[in-house]
Amino acid sequence: MKKHPGIFRFLLLVSCLAVSACQPKVAQPESLIQTPALFSSESSEVSPTETPNPEPTEVHGELLISDDFESSSSLCKSETAASAFITKCSDNRLTINQSDGRRKVDILVIRELPIQFKTFSLEIETISASGEKVKLDQNNYGFYFIDESGKYHALRLTAQYFNFETWSNNGEIKIEEKTNLAFSALIRSASQSNTLRLDCSAAWCDFFANGNLAGRSPVGITGKIKVVGLFARSGWDQQFGQVEFKKLRVYSLGDDPLITQPYSMEDPLTSGSEVFAGTGLSGAFNRYEIDGFHFSPVIPFGYYGVKGGPALGDMSARVTLKMEISPGVSGSRYAGLVCRSSQEGMVMAVIREDGTYSIYRDTPKQPFALLAQKASDTILPGLAENKLRLDCIGDQIKFYINEALVESLTDTRYGLRFGRAGFFTKAGGIPDPDAVIFSDFSITEIR
Repeated sequence: MKKHPGIFRFLLLVSCLAVSACQPKVAQPESLIQTPALFSSESSEVSPTETPNPEPTEVHGELLISDDFESSSSLCKSETAASAFITKCSDNRLTINQSDGRRKVDILVIRELPIQFKTFSLEIETISASGEKVKLDQNNYGFYFIDESGKYHALRLTAQYFNFETWSNNGEIKIEEKTNLAFSALIRSASQSNTLRLDCSAAWCDFFANGNLAGRSPVGITGKIKVVGLFARSGWDQQFGQVEFKKLRVYSLGDDPLITQPYSMEDPLTSGSEVFAGTGLSGAFNRYEIDGFHFSPVIPFGYYGVKGGPALGDMSARVTLKMEISPGVSGSRYAGLVCRSSQEGMVMAVIREDGTYSIYRDTPKQPFALLAQKASDTILPGLAENKLRLDCIGDQIKFYINEALVESLTDTRYGLRFGRAGFFTKAGGIPDPDAVIFSDFSITEIR
């Protein structure tokens, strides 16, 4: 396949991008504290090196904690001889490994510091290295804070995935709520250094990876926070390698709730840019032209999805789509929008070349579950441009074609409530590299 300059641009100024080709992969179900398999319909090709490099955001606030993990730090206490984790502070860094004689049980280690503020920003450098006996990084680690409600609010990372969680602790820490596990190319892969940051206020928490927004949690702080901390976890059937922490900094962002505008981006998709990056789009034709992004699978009846941007909860995605539409004529090609793409699945709304539209819920447990399919005279025939909009708000899914609401439905199954947006195509029996043209793509966070 011929390569074209600028094909690595997609989506947004703080973009992170992954692709899925052909049929979705099936992942194993997730237990309470274990991490599911790393590949599903969310991403079958993960780029370890191609990371966007826009101008990073900076922390502005009062420095409360500066800890370089010297031996005198309270974060550097050693584990007991019976612990399945080994912790050590040296060379101004904290390293966590599993012990050689670890039994097959779920394990957890936490380190925490007291604090009393309404808003905060925690920043730290990490390196996660996979275990010797596994090919993929299975380490689970991250940050947490405890607010006046007594709840633990955590950001968990594993490989290039992350999610937000709420824990209870009645003698044993248990996960009560969690978002879907989202991929981010902003998180560098195993054995590479990452600068991670968590900004939290009363309304939400923002997660930044290497200076750029990777995700936003709708759960914020109740009252003041009492504790901030670090953790590492491993499921009984996982191999924990090593996680390294260094340069912990915690800032106060003031006593007033942070005022942050809803996230939004717009991209005409007409030219490439060095600001954007992505994985190689193997198996699909892709080229930027003055009329938009020409993008289509080249495998007969093949599926292809591109998702990017920060992981959000409620969102609206829009795109203008140009594809040959012949109402009433049988055909299998379709294209459209994706919302809430995560490890657990995604929602897709597409128009078909026969003048119908479809809405799918695609999950590892039930791939391509059809939620709605109808003919619609709002779809313009021929090579006319059709403007699509997909809103995913709470348990409501709404699909608009050329500004007309054509479908509104409720979907609560499998809990797809968090993830990224993008677009999706399926080739016909005779793939055409210029079959689908996307332009004027946008993502808007809904509050």
